Amino acid sequence: MNIKDIQDSLKNCSCGRKHETDIRSVEIGRGLLNKTAEILNANNFPKNILVVADKNTLSAADGILNVLANGGFKYTLKLYDNLRVAHMSEVDTLVELSANVDAILAVGTGSICDISRLAAARANKEFAIFATAPSMDGFASDSSPIVNYDNFKLSYPARSPKIVIGDTDILAAAPVELKSAGFG
Repeated sequence: MNIKDIQDSLKNCSCGRKHETDIRSVEIGRGLLNKTAEILNANNFPKNILVVADKNTLSAADGILNVLANGGFKYTLKLYDNLRVAHMSEVDTLVELSANVDAILAVGTGSICDISRLAAARANKEFAIFATAPSMDGFASDSSPIVNYDNFKLSYPARSPKIVIGDTDILAAAPVELKSAGFG
């Protein structure tokens, strides 16, 4: 998908609003897991990255760490056991971990992306997503719903991803409850 062409077509929109995005590339297709490093490189994504995943999402994207390493990426992995709730403490953890990297790659959907998106904004790092389920409606979002320290879920201004990658083989293999959660 050529995001620049879409943006250019919306210049001087009759609605009077300015339509902008920081997204450089959205790649959805079959077999993209093995092209992840190639896609990131083609879009000048930094080589020193923090990869954020949980055991489920990393299993779904089996082999992505090798693909990144073979593509010239140096990564630090933050691996959660099973991240179901996006909590501000996890955002703080990712901000700390990102001090020695240039970008964050979220491998997952939902809470993984939400904490990564906000951490990227707060640490001023580039951000990309490798999606593992179609159950999220906010892949291109610039906000993150996060449970704060008072146990209230608030939406915080965050960072849109520069790149979104969705391997349809992986998305189709997601558990049925995750596929139905994204319906509608």
